[in-house]
Amino acid sequence: MSPVFHPVFCDVNPAPGQFGAWAWKLSETKAIDAALSAEEVARISAMAVEPKRNELARSLGERRHLLAMLLGYAAADLRIAHDNNGKPYLPHYPETKLSLSDSNGFNALALSQNRPVGIDIEHYRPLAWEPMLAMMSVPGEAEQIKRASGEGTQPAAFFRCWTAKEAILKAAGTGLKGGAKRVALPSNYIVGQCNRFTLSHDGVTYQVELEELEQAVCARAIQT
Repeated sequence: MSPVFHPVFCDVNPAPGQFGAWAWKLSETKAIDAALSAEEVARISAMAVEPKRNELARSLGERRHLLAMLLGYAAADLRIAHDNNGKPYLPHYPETKLSLSDSNGFNALALSQNRPVGIDIEHYRPLAWEPMLAMMSVPGEAEQIKRASGEGTQPAAFFRCWTAKEAILKAAGTGLKGGAKRVALPSNYIVGQCNRFTLSHDGVTYQVELEELEQAVCARAIQT
């Protein structure tokens, strides 16, 4: 069965020439090997655990097919490259900005024209999240996240903050190397009173949106 690419952030179903963001859960079908690049095949082969190899193969294949649908380009011929910070880009489409994310079988892809974009998706799952606050938040912000999250092992407040910060840093081009502590989120976003805000990071303003999905949460940041 083929994956269903769901539009997020009020975007539209994928079609040639369309820009936006889409999220999906991996299908159970085997990836079409012919659609994968030699680099992708090598990356899959390097993984020791077979279920993880199969999951990565499906993920890489499905995002290729979605991109091919959007760009009107053959999936097998589509080139996806990465810069020194790991940010993906499309050498044949230099004005098209791309961001990708995956988490435990959930995937997301964002495509924009000329505007840097970052997307992150996180599967709600049991997680020892409190120790992670020290690397992602300054003390005052960390306390807000703790209060908003309560004592659960799948804290919505933690995941909404993590996805937003990673989406912003992906849009900035650095990923988490840029320092999640350097991104201060609005208090009303942390506590769940809003799912959309603008934020300035390193002199650039981004529009940030979050959408709750079944079993996952997705955030997108795009330069205004």
